[in-house]
Amino acid sequence: MSDVVDVRVRSLRRQVDTLRRAATTPTGVFEAIDEVIRNFRRANKETVSALTRGGFRLPSLSSIRRRLRW
Repeated sequence: MSDVVDVRVRSLRRQVDTLRRAATTPTGVFEAIDEVIRNFRRANKETVSALTRGGFRLPSLSSIRRRLRW
């Protein structure tokens, strides 16, 4: 679980750096928004990777559907 926390802290730092850079350098608004979205997606991928590395498996969509059918 500490891996997940580390991933989220790193992603938060990336987001802060992105926003700081957008505020101090002359970049376009859409470029900054695009980078924020890319950072968010990267953080989510890294979080899922950290969860599956630790032995925790996310259920597949088909197994969820089977459970819901009863």
